[in-house]
Amino acid sequence: MKEILPPSLLPYLESNDNPFKLEISLSSHETTFLENSPFTFLLISESTPFERLIEAKIVTDAGSDVRRVFLLQQSDVYPYLPDEIWPITNKDIDRRWQETFKLFSSQSGTRGSMPIVLAEQANSKREFLPFHSLFYCVYTGSYFHPPCTQCGDLLQLCRDDTLLAASSLTPYTSSLKRYLYCPACLEAAGSTQFYAFSQEGTDPPAIKDRWALLNDFGNLILKSESKDYFPCFSCPERTTCYGTNNQVMSRIVPFSFYPFYLLIFKAATLCAADFLALVSGASVEALRNNLSRKKALGRLRCLEAFEQQQPTPSYFLFDSDSEKSFLEILYLKLSFLGELIGEILSGSDGAAYFDVPLSLDRVWVRTADQAGLLPQFWNFKLTVLDIWTDLIREPHLSRFPPAYGHHILGTIWFYALLVNGRQSVETVRAGLDKYLSVFSDQDRQFSDITQKEGAGAVLAPENIFWNPEAKHIKETWRILWHRSLDIGGALLAASIQPERKWSAADFWLNYNALREDVKTNLFGQVTAATRAEHPNEDRAISDILKRLLARWRSEIKPPEAPAADREAETIILPGRQQTPDLAETIILSPNHPGKEPVASGLPDDGEETLILPSQNRFPRPSPETESPDDEIIQETVILSPGNSGPPPHAEWMDSAMGQDDLPETVVITPGARPADRAKSEARPAVQNASNQIFRQPDGEKVRPKAGAEKKGDLSQDDDILTETIILRPEKKQRPQK
Repeated sequence: MKEILPPSLLPYLESNDNPFKLEISLSSHETTFLENSPFTFLLISESTPFERLIEAKIVTDAGSDVRRVFLLQQSDVYPYLPDEIWPITNKDIDRRWQETFKLFSSQSGTRGSMPIVLAEQANSKREFLPFHSLFYCVYTGSYFHPPCTQCGDLLQLCRDDTLLAASSLTPYTSSLKRYLYCPACLEAAGSTQFYAFSQEGTDPPAIKDRWALLNDFGNLILKSESKDYFPCFSCPERTTCYGTNNQVMSRIVPFSFYPFYLLIFKAATLCAADFLALVSGASVEALRNNLSRKKALGRLRCLEAFEQQQPTPSYFLFDSDSEKSFLEILYLKLSFLGELIGEILSGSDGAAYFDVPLSLDRVWVRTADQAGLLPQFWNFKLTVLDIWTDLIREPHLSRFPPAYGHHILGTIWFYALLVNGRQSVETVRAGLDKYLSVFSDQDRQFSDITQKEGAGAVLAPENIFWNPEAKHIKETWRILWHRSLDIGGALLAASIQPERKWSAADFWLNYNALREDVKTNLFGQVTAATRAEHPNEDRAISDILKRLLARWRSEIKPPEAPAADREAETIILPGRQQTPDLAETIILSPNHPGKEPVASGLPDDGEETLILPSQNRFPRPSPETESPDDEIIQETVILSPGNSGPPPHAEWMDSAMGQDDLPETVVITPGARPADRAKSEARPAVQNASNQIFRQPDGEKVRPKAGAEKKGDLSQDDDILTETIILRPEKKQRPQK
């Protein structure tokens, strides 16, 4: 026999000296059950006509599980009826596998899972290669490639249309028919035996099926040269298998009768339909019974694995008895639908172009497999396991135009929201049919029609629960539910009413707004934290003003002095300079609150002055030192928006205002230039004054008010403001005190 050429899956399945190997899961651990089973391996899903999903594991040489995986494998049988208008051939299948491999293995792929690629799956040209045909012995648990029953060489897939036509067989490139043959026999004797998985009515009588191939393996038992590659030669059960009992028919099964394409993915957690049922509130036990009735053994195995590896004690944040469980379920289902639609919709305003139908059965959910603080359903990701996930984005004459994408997505939308333990998808679809004719004829919101014409129980918000009985939804939350129906209704309308424009941008705008509103109602309004430009300086100013206010409140007394003798604090705010020689002063008095213009010595700069009168705010050092002229400004806060560094006439102002005029001052200098700050720091401090500051954004001299001299000195303990805070926006850090 010639050496088996790659690609072969055998090196990955045999333990030998390999520290790791691929172990394909069986549907049962009982040999008797496997011998009578039509398919020995654990089939996860076979909803598509051209491939199937099988469970497997990567294990160590000690038998420890490393990772569960899914095998997306090319099927032996295509349950697909020929179509004259839209024919699909073997050539199309090969091309699709090539494109799917490129899509999944590329770094730019957008799917939810990347495949585990084996070295022998691609050649030097990065072409995706199929593995050789593979058979499995249930009794010994060994794999082997099917040999030719005459010469013992490897059987291969015939792709030669000329040879097939000469043998009265259907060509490979123009049909879905496939045949195995022996190239060595054809070359040596000019003829070969053709084998098919099953014999069809159009095949000539010379064609043999898989059962005949298994029976013919007995011919190789007598050939001594077959012992190196055919496991049955040295098996002690060969007489039982190929003798009168003919056990070979039940003990040897084809994992893949034909050469097959294979993609290996990290195993998903749950099928999308099962995930939605659990999100709705279905118990694991109820879902297990449902899958058992359907004989969905693969999905049942996934459910059991999910239950065993559950890292958190709960799937949800809120208990099922909480009224907010409605919002949580709605939010999770909207998240599921948004991620799925993001996979299907193209970047334009239309959906993708489909050549084969899309099914929810091909959508899988992968939840986090590590322990965490979040419930398991709050951390999931979708993946579409199908060779038809290469949805064509460019316009072409496809079998299913973009309207089909809107139709299937709209159908899945209502399936996710409404199917539960009480009503099936058939019930939901019948309820939708009731309103589609009215909805398609009018440019209206779906919820408007269903509310006015009576949706009954089918479209009620309580149906989001798996058990909707005795569930109560707050009236304010029903608005969110109607908005959810409107988004799904718009998808259906786009599929049945082409003239009704549908925009992906509008969809995502409405979807994101709805999802955000649901989250706000679920967790409450959260005020977004805004970053202050100068948090340290703002906090210091706030502390100063709070201390001032506290002292004023503790020391203020009813006014007894005449208005002319009232003390006042002055806050000078930059004005709009409407009157060049008039400053605007606001005097707030306990007796005579009001506003009056006061002449100012600022000829070219209009300002607004806020004067807050009070009496005896500061205790004098002693009655003897108190002067009747001490009606001065005790605290001054000057806000200057301009580049107000040290005034250019600081010397003149020092002499005019005196040494003790401003004992406490807060200086806000938004735009002082570095050079001006240097000059300010270099200027000598004024004697007997805590701080002095002058506002002069335009360079004009600022004269003090008459009588603003203080003859007495305040006590050191009476100083409220003992520091000067200079705010400079161009500096990210304030100067150190």
